[in-house]
Amino acid sequence: MSAGARRRRRVLALAAAGAAATLALAAVYHRPMVSHVVTRLALEDARELAARWSRKIPVDATKAVHGAFDSYGWLFRRDYLDRGYLAATLPASAVTCEALPHWLLLGAFYDARQTELAGQEVWFEEFLAWLDPVLLRSSLREALLEMLTSDWTMLPKPKDQAAGLPKSYLCEWLFGVDDEARTGYYKLWEPRCLAAVQDRHWRAILRDLEHPREKVRAGAVLFLQRHPSRELFAEKARRALEDPSQWVRLAAASTLALRGDASSAAELAGGLEHERWEVRWWCAYTLAGLKRPEDLPALEALEAREPDAWVKDRVAELAKALKRSP
Repeated sequence: MSAGARRRRRVLALAAAGAAATLALAAVYHRPMVSHVVTRLALEDARELAARWSRKIPVDATKAVHGAFDSYGWLFRRDYLDRGYLAATLPASAVTCEALPHWLLLGAFYDARQTELAGQEVWFEEFLAWLDPVLLRSSLREALLEMLTSDWTMLPKPKDQAAGLPKSYLCEWLFGVDDEARTGYYKLWEPRCLAAVQDRHWRAILRDLEHPREKVRAGAVLFLQRHPSRELFAEKARRALEDPSQWVRLAAASTLALRGDASSAAELAGGLEHERWEVRWWCAYTLAGLKRPEDLPALEALEAREPDAWVKDRVAELAKALKRSP
């Protein structure tokens, strides 16, 4: 353990002992301040842990995480986490080694709170706690796009870095894709979660459609697909089709297609040539969802030339289903 980590352990131990008599008052009147201090200290420990992992991954990674954050367990169980600070400091790259400390901290936090988070209503409260940190922050739009279209280099094993499974879960949660596979539990909670999104969140997303960073604009379009007004979404997405960035145009074209709008099919067909396998699959998926026979040749051409085995199989399934559709 480094000198810095030992110093933080001592600080935490002294704080716990000295604040015992005033803990109740602090919890009520100073919770944001305590949460912020705890989160900053824990993130520093997470950075030291991530730095050690960059040199050598421990045999038992779970045990290593528990050991690094054992001093914070009682604080995490009482929900001392500054979610806003954690979201604000998450690198826009999101899934690189630079972002690993944030994910290690989040993993430790939720591991410590397994008992406290038992029950559906508690998880809904947790969802509400993340709405402002995530939806009011521009950098999280770019982070979303990186999660969906980049290799997850923070994962130690190269064969896991494509992260196909978590990406598919993200698509299901964000866009409601693969309706047959969605559970009753998901369908039950989806309307309630969407109803919790407030006007201030939508205003922040709409503002970011004009952001100078192209991936922030693209991420904003992806978030906007869930807006309750179909007319407003369609208006903004069609305008985004004129954006100079292909990332933005493809985000707009694919989300319009998810709502049955075929006006952007040509853009999706162009996306079948994209260098990223995730983009090729997503364009094929949304193009096939329009159920237009004239799109079948483009899908078959992609199937014939596609180098990624997973994408090739999925495109073959999409083409077969399109042939069978009336």
